[in-house]
Amino acid sequence: MCSVFVTAHFACARPGNDPAISNAAATRIAATANTGSGWIQLASDTPGAVIAAARKTTLFTMDRSGNGDYLKDLSHLENPVLVLALHPAGSIVMPDYYIIPIDDKSGVIVGAAELALNPTHTAIQLTSIITYSSPRPHGQMAHVGMSAAQADVAGQQHVAMKSGAQPQLVYVPIDAGALETGQVTWTGGGLYPADPIWMIPGADGQDHIVGTAGHAYSMSSVPVMKQP
Repeated sequence: MCSVFVTAHFACARPGNDPAISNAAATRIAATANTGSGWIQLASDTPGAVIAAARKTTLFTMDRSGNGDYLKDLSHLENPVLVLALHPAGSIVMPDYYIIPIDDKSGVIVGAAELALNPTHTAIQLTSIITYSSPRPHGQMAHVGMSAAQADVAGQQHVAMKSGAQPQLVYVPIDAGALETGQVTWTGGGLYPADPIWMIPGADGQDHIVGTAGHAYSMSSVPVMKQP
């Protein structure tokens, strides 16, 4: 089971309640929130500064000793990971995120804190703390490793990575309502910031997306939400 502890609400995965939809909704809230409410300034973009800002938020300071369906131990934090929102031409503009992986005592990732960034990346707003349905390896947020993602693009689309470029973790700003009702179909994952997928800049001048199952997609095939 994957629990989602959001600033505005708590949602728990069960039939008819998709955690990806809940996280997508929380991301929309972050994009339209009043920047004077719940936003904490970053002293710098160093891992320590991001974690220090996160620890000032309500979800980090609340009492977690109860019996609720949420992570009890937030003491084992990995370095924050920058996850960008996909912004192809004509798409809705959503916030980028810092994701802080949360480990258990054995060192595997069991959850993550989603921190929305303001447009200038100088302040964060903690939108949710989620619990993964299955642990992830230490240091690996995406289902597919970075090197494997590059190999997937090279092998499936016969495109090498652009010289001097770096792969980037991203999430897909999808229309959650359209996805839930079947108006759009997407099985590549990356529907919320704490479940990122890879964007590989190609030598062909195009960005390529590698989904959670290792399938490589062209950017044009990713159903991002369009501007109204």
